[in-house]
This record gives sequence, structure tokens and C-alpha cells, in this order.
Amino acid sequence: MLFGVFLTLGVAVFSIGLRSFQNSYLQKAGALGILVATYLAVYFISGSWIWGLAAATGNFSGCFTGKKIERRPPSASMSSMIFRFIICAFRREPEMARLGQRGIIRSPTA
Repeated sequence: MLFGVFLTLGVAVFSIGLRSFQNSYLQKAGALGILVATYLAVYFISGSWIWGLAAATGNFSGCFTGKKIERRPPSASMSSMIFRFIICAFRREPEMARLGQRGIIRSPTA
């Protein structure tokens, strides 16, 4: 069971990472990875490859409505905040306290 969870999470995180690149081919590979992650999630939950395929193709339902989808990249402030949090979490610097004061993270309870 954990194999399916970790495999699906790994594919999903890798796909989101690919979508953040400026290269259009890598972004397309990330979109394909999101479809694969959707398939894997439903496949491991239901145990049926048909339901997994139906869920993956269900991502295309917005393509046939005629509505234009507005795509915006993530804000730079959000990504810089996440990057600072990761760096400070490993270093355990005073920056962690500043992030905790702003309510972004909670301080560990003793």
C-alpha cells in the first residue's frame, strides 16, 4: 500500500516540478506526469485500470467546454517563502522564529 502512495506522490511532485520550468517541452512532460499521477492514484485506490484510465481522461473534460483556461505562474513571493522555509528548516536558524511570528509556521511544542 505504501508503495502506491509513495509512487503516486513521487510522480505528482516531479510533475509539478517539471511544470515550473520555462522550457515548453518540460512543461508538457509535467502535464503528462499529472495525468499519470491521476491514473496511479485512482488505480491504487480502486484496483481497476479502467477506472484509472477514466479518471486520467476525465482531466480533459475542461477542453471540450469551449472556455478558455487562464494560466498564471505561481507568484515569486510564494516560491521564495517556501525556499526560505526549507533552507531554514534544515539549518534551524533564527529565520524559523521570524516565520513563526508571522503565523506562517507553528513552533514545535515541548
